[in-house]
Amino acid sequence: MRILLRILKWLGIALVTIVVGLSLYVWRTWDRVWDAPLPDVRASTDPAVIARGEYFVFGPAHCVECHMASSEVFERFVNGGERPPLAGGYKFDAPPLGAIYSRNLTPDPETGIV
Repeated sequence: MRILLRILKWLGIALVTIVVGLSLYVWRTWDRVWDAPLPDVRASTDPAVIARGEYFVFGPAHCVECHMASSEVFERFVNGGERPPLAGGYKFDAPPLGAIYSRNLTPDPETGIV
């Protein structure tokens, strides 16, 4: 019994040391800033590129399923083909966290991507 208590004591000390060490590491590196160059991204005006993007957004990428306003809007899209604006605002219930709302994909607060 005495050996078991000694082993548990040392395991407890090791566990506390690991937790404290990990906490110090996270505290020191939490707000690290990387000095990486930003990519040179530009919006294309090529109709073929825009059409391919629309195909992905409203097709296989399923972006429309989350980045629309409500499930009713999505139902109109599925049943009638009416393309909704991707302005976000769709509510996802996440029981331990509360509710998560989808974001607008563009700076336009009213229409998002049309």
